[in-house]
Amino acid sequence: MKLYERSIGFQLVMCGLMALCALGQLISNVAQHSPIGLIIFFVIIFAVFLVCGAVLTQDLTRKDPHILSGEVIFVEEYRIHIRQENGKLKKIRVKKVEYPNFHLGQQVNLHWTRSWSMLLAITAKEEP
Repeated sequence: MKLYERSIGFQLVMCGLMALCALGQLISNVAQHSPIGLIIFFVIIFAVFLVCGAVLTQDLTRKDPHILSGEVIFVEEYRIHIRQENGKLKKIRVKKVEYPNFHLGQQVNLHWTRSWSMLLAITAKEEP
């Protein structure tokens, strides 16, 4: 399901825009000979957005997601509750187009990114 990957891609784009804004502020403050504290502040913000962008890029390009199995135990409007194999309950909001694909007792696989544990996809578990 590409819907969740699009959401992470949007986060990556926003992270890039915020890094560019921080860089613009940094250049502006250096050119105006602002106090060193302000320059250090924008250097830190710029570095944080660069690191976040690098981690998001790695999560999107890596093709080995962490896969958890579970069973759908409750379906409400645009939210499903999944009991994982370890007994924990996950409440996941699903997209409008995916909502009809889930029913009670269905076995599913949850694909998570390895770095930040963000949901990439929900797939039906294949029965042997």
